[in-house]
Amino acid sequence: MSGPSLSAEKECIRSEVRRLRRDMDATWAAGTGRVIQERVLELPAWKQASAVACYLAVSGEVATELVIERGRLAGKTIYVPACDRTAASYMLLPMPESSKLAAGPMGVPEPEGGEPVTPAAIDCFLVPGLAFDEHGMRLGHGGGHYDRILTGAGPAAVKVGLAFGFQVYERIPAERHDVRMDFIVSENRTIVCATARS
Repeated sequence: MSGPSLSAEKECIRSEVRRLRRDMDATWAAGTGRVIQERVLELPAWKQASAVACYLAVSGEVATELVIERGRLAGKTIYVPACDRTAASYMLLPMPESSKLAAGPMGVPEPEGGEPVTPAAIDCFLVPGLAFDEHGMRLGHGGGHYDRILTGAGPAAVKVGLAFGFQVYERIPAERHDVRMDFIVSENRTIVCATARS
């Protein structure tokens, strides 16, 4: 499926999810986000990973502070996306506990300094999105930044989408270049996306 009808369907879902995120109660979002993170911590892929790429949540996204803290305590190296202004794209920078954060171009916090790592060095990716479906498809904001990072992942890397339950659809429109998740974790369930590696 491609063309104007697919784009229109994606924009319809984006509008719906953005509205629902705006209407979220902050206390509910914080508590629910913690439940989702606790579920992530139970994934074998998380437990076995040494190098983890994780986003720093902004308003409306599932928080990640708990998984970052627990990851550091477990000896994992945490990497987060940061804007590479010279290439007008995103790279992955280490985020040790001592990191100083600054707002990136779109207001997303990112580390100041550090040597970037290639996506191929990451064992487990924790990925945000506006919407996901039960087959592992992800719908972002439309910039393609995460798809470009994930395209460089190694074949054994596990991709985990974090989402509130209302962000998980039975099916969302997909294009050939879209990168599938291996798991979707919400407060209600952990979905194993069997088709993700097919």
